[in-house]
Amino acid sequence: MEPSQDDVNQVAPQAEAVLEPPPVDGVQQHSPPVNQYPAASAASSYPPPPQNRSRSPYRGGGRNRSRSRSPPRRRSRSPPYRGRRRSYERDDRFRGPGGPEQYPQRAETEALESYKAFMMRQEDNVAPEVCLQRYEDYKKRVLVKSSRSFFDLHKMEEWLQERYSPAIRHRHQQQKLSKKRADAKAFADRVKTTPLSFDEAAWGDDAPSSQPPASDLEDSARLLYIRRIPCSCPFAVLSEAIHNQGAFDDLLLSDPLKKKDMEYERSAYILYPTAAAATAAMPKLQNLLVEAPEMPHPLRLQVMIYRTRAPLKTPSYMSLPDRITFDFDQALYLATLLDKQSFSNDETVGIEAILADVEAATTAHRLDVVIAYLRRVHYFIYYAGVQCLDMGDVMHAYPAVFVRPAATDRDIDDDKVFSTTDGGATAGSGWGAWSVSLDERIAAHLKANAPSVVEAKRAAELAMVHDIEAREEVALEPVYHSYTEKAGDDGKHRCLLCTKLFKSVEFVKKHIRNKHPELVVEKIVSAGEGCMWDEYREDPDRPMDPIVMTNQPVVQLRGGAGYDSRSRDSSYYGRGGGG
Repeated sequence: MEPSQDDVNQVAPQAEAVLEPPPVDGVQQHSPPVNQYPAASAASSYPPPPQNRSRSPYRGGGRNRSRSRSPPRRRSRSPPYRGRRRSYERDDRFRGPGGPEQYPQRAETEALESYKAFMMRQEDNVAPEVCLQRYEDYKKRVLVKSSRSFFDLHKMEEWLQERYSPAIRHRHQQQKLSKKRADAKAFADRVKTTPLSFDEAAWGDDAPSSQPPASDLEDSARLLYIRRIPCSCPFAVLSEAIHNQGAFDDLLLSDPLKKKDMEYERSAYILYPTAAAATAAMPKLQNLLVEAPEMPHPLRLQVMIYRTRAPLKTPSYMSLPDRITFDFDQALYLATLLDKQSFSNDETVGIEAILADVEAATTAHRLDVVIAYLRRVHYFIYYAGVQCLDMGDVMHAYPAVFVRPAATDRDIDDDKVFSTTDGGATAGSGWGAWSVSLDERIAAHLKANAPSVVEAKRAAELAMVHDIEAREEVALEPVYHSYTEKAGDDGKHRCLLCTKLFKSVEFVKKHIRNKHPELVVEKIVSAGEGCMWDEYREDPDRPMDPIVMTNQPVVQLRGGAGYDSRSRDSSYYGRGGGG
């Protein structure tokens, strides 16, 4: 699919990152591999080949040996790979039979010529400024083609739809909001009986190792970990396969975007009611075969016991009383903004209701409650200043919690008293650069979650969602007509797929969308594909396959889709980041 001029103009900011000169950002240039091994000679350092004791003439043994004076033939030794290996060349033992054949192939992308190779195809009488402009336009076209190839290859997968399809993302967010409400209530019940502390002293070696850390709110003994799940594996298929081997409380999946170098694979975390249930389920899940039409190859699960990570330490000055007060006010304000987005004006749910019921003796204790609440309910890592997508993303990207070492005497001496102006605290000069960087990241999140910004973004997204849903209904009307029939004069209708009876045709339509997705998923994606592509190409951090850089002119085959075989081996391992 050839990109339009609008597509080329849209990705212009991202294409600027791969202009040469200067060198392309995110693309590694590799010169042809150099032969690191000397030619065979009498003084070769290679050990002699093992002596063949067989006397069979078919194996070269016995007395009838060749009298040629030429040196014995040796198998060539190729130099090792330069750069990162392909992900399917690692840990093939975890994929069962088939090895690399089980991995989905990358989308065919056009090789990107270096500026030197591009100039070799230009006329001699062209000005350098004109050549540079042509090269910029050429890079934009290659970037659009690569993005479009990746998009077409993965547009039917859940993770890409939930990230870039407005209608599908909106419905997914509604499900997440209901889960957040349940998590907030569960957190409120647990914090009443379980003490929370992020002081380093509470995580010392003398703490009982048999008890799970209460601050993490996740019992590692109840968790099982599954690695290397293809991004094409649907959540429902994996959940059903695991549930058939035993009931579990929750299934968490990591963000595929965090594993660009592993073919966008995911990790899974299974939370069981008890540690005994997790132990009993592990042998049942080990080597379990998971199959689905959406997956190009079956998946064989490799299950491990989840190990809790050692906590990370903040700078010691983060335990200063003034800094504790500052962090509490800042974290509480952020939690309040996120609560308004998730729970509207429901005062019975949220951080303020939790703090009202918790008997917190000190400000540090109240801060620990807010930090744990942000992590568990809103998936925000306070001491990292990072917003995660969901709890699965938290478990993968930030599995370790942050603890505060006790403030040293030097921290106390360097600290200066806060100056309060207009009700806002100003950081003292004794605080270091780590806290300054943290405050900048959190300030950016506070600005992005301001009520006016959130409301404007929500209104624009709802308008887009309504438009896409209207197009979805038009596209699904033939499906509804084919699999729905009127069951009587009382207005009841029946689903012809499962013969279930419903009191109105609207309930049948909802039933077909939810219970028979194989009939509607392609039409739903097609109805919103245009908006999905627009959001994908506008994302500067969008996922895409690595761009191949070649120092030889690209051989134009069938409209420029192919490239010379020499360029295939040149720099496959350079990772593109989507601009």
